[in-house]
Amino acid sequence: MELICNPVYVVLVDDSAESSENEMSDASVTAEFTVGERVRVFPDTSDERPGVLVEDFGQDAGYAVDIGTTHIADASRRWAVTLDDGSLVFVDSSDIVVDVDAGDLPSD
Repeated sequence: MELICNPVYVVLVDDSAESSENEMSDASVTAEFTVGERVRVFPDTSDERPGVLVEDFGQDAGYAVDIGTTHIADASRRWAVTLDDGSLVFVDSSDIVVDVDAGDLPSD
């Protein structure tokens, strides 16, 4: 019996100028938010939800992954937010705003 292995090459190409789907996450953007801060995700949309920033992945946020014409994964996102309903979402800076109404909430 003979085992034949062909090497597999994965090439990451930054073609973000061609498609918004392959944009790099905002890892290089200076943080204007801080972990522990109350925010609203997806502001001014029907998906808007309040929550708390729980992690800043900063430089660990990355690129989308495509192999040939197959899309493997979107770019990882900069922020982890625990929503008030208990859900966890991952978003970029452009998807959140500081929750200015947070001062009206009772403290723990």
